[in-house]
Amino acid sequence: MNILVLIISNDSLPHYAENKKVWLSYMNRYPNIHCFFIEFNNHLDITCPVIDNNTLYLQGKESLENILLKTLNSMEYFLYVDNKIHYDFIVRTNLSSIWDFDKLQSYLEILPKHNIYTGHIGPYYHLKNHNFLFYFIGGMGIIMSNDVCQLLLKNRQIAESFKNMDDIDIGFTMNQLNISIIPFQYGKIDSLENFEETKEFIKQKDIIFYRAKSSYDDRSDEPLYMKKIVEILYA
Repeated sequence: MNILVLIISNDSLPHYAENKKVWLSYMNRYPNIHCFFIEFNNHLDITCPVIDNNTLYLQGKESLENILLKTLNSMEYFLYVDNKIHYDFIVRTNLSSIWDFDKLQSYLEILPKHNIYTGHIGPYYHLKNHNFLFYFIGGMGIIMSNDVCQLLLKNRQIAESFKNMDDIDIGFTMNQLNISIIPFQYGKIDSLENFEETKEFIKQKDIIFYRAKSSYDDRSDEPLYMKKIVEILYA
């Protein structure tokens, strides 16, 4: 079973470089799990797409609105351009998520390799009348089987036309295509204090991934408790 992990990345915040170092400490441990940071590069002297070490650079400009474009273009690259490896599952995640790859593989091994759209579920409501519209998988950990990923790419105009957040746009597309969600819970750690309160739970290794995003404006501590989580999971 081969797994592709695409990590939304940029250098817009000071702590992101440290988050990447935490990722690099464990992301290449498994020969069947291939992890890549995905970033836009708008320098005309560099031909994109190009892979440099652990990063796929795509032509474009970093912005919140362009995360969907970066996601779809990176999926397209690995499924249709640099497609020497067939990936059974594609994971789209971010710099503040920490994955237990043993737990991920155990989870995916019990699932079929087709028609899979799984992760932490959330509801989407109409922005004006607040009526419920559909469920979606949160962008910190979207998992799709290869066929569902290809279906998303073939129908990318649906996602691109919804013009919301990237994970909601993808969820809207899955809803339109009648792809069911398989939900699972993730772990949320939002401070060093919160880590200390939950580290015994983390040691049980029952969670597929953790989101280590600070609840405060100052996010400089994020890499510190990300590293502590990794030390427990990969001790």
